[in-house]
Amino acid sequence: MSRIPCSSCGKPTEPVARFCLFCGSALSSSEKDLENSGSESAPATPHSRSSAPYLLKLDAQKISTAWGRLIRLNPDGTDGAIFPLVGQTVKVGRGADHLCFPEDKTLADVEFELSYDGKEPRLVPAQMSLNGTFIQIRSATQIADGDQIRVGQQLFEFEFRAPMPKTKTTIPLGRAQGLKYWGRLRQRLGPTTDANVFLLDQPSMKIGRSDGSIVIDDDPFLSSQHAQIRWDGEHCILEDLKSSNGTFLRMGNSVVLRNEDRFIAGQHVFKFHL
Repeated sequence: MSRIPCSSCGKPTEPVARFCLFCGSALSSSEKDLENSGSESAPATPHSRSSAPYLLKLDAQKISTAWGRLIRLNPDGTDGAIFPLVGQTVKVGRGADHLCFPEDKTLADVEFELSYDGKEPRLVPAQMSLNGTFIQIRSATQIADGDQIRVGQQLFEFEFRAPMPKTKTTIPLGRAQGLKYWGRLRQRLGPTTDANVFLLDQPSMKIGRSDGSIVIDDDPFLSSQHAQIRWDGEHCILEDLKSSNGTFLRMGNSVVLRNEDRFIAGQHVFKFHL
């Protein structure tokens, strides 16, 4: 199903919509006919039909009251489908009654909610989700034991190792005296399966595709130097190294959204736009 160019603003909009998702203008019957005749407009993104019920509920008046837009990014990072956010809460997931993406089996029925109380927009992750929602970090961020990190196509889980206390008692097996590291990074393949386990034994450990302490050379979505984890003597810090695709941290609680915030849920990268 191809997109329909709006006669008012010229931008391609979803064929299931009765009004342009950009300017709110009504789509004319001639524009509908263009879609049905096999126009060579940009191809519709996957799941457009899945979200049809939500889109069809919107009219120009409702679109004009939208407090934000949810943009699903294409694999190349460009903007894909755009969904106006109308009402106090919009639920998103594989079986959600608002924005539904049933083909993505890695999503929970409701993976996250976008809410607005009239003052600030919030992203609220589902607490019982298996795979979680990951938000892009914008600055150096403190992390804790058990936190999960997504960089490129990789899923890592951080484990903090408290320094061994000085003692005169017998040292237990598995805690060799000369081995000093402050944490571990598990490269996850599944909930209980690891591909690799990396010891964090330097004050700063960089992750990248070709340069760093932890190199994953077969992931094209990683930058050569993508992110770093460091220990400052008191805290473990995660920092993005100006990577192309960003560094994402699994959310535990709701956060206030800012314009252009990006987050990952299932196989989708979303962007929030005020």
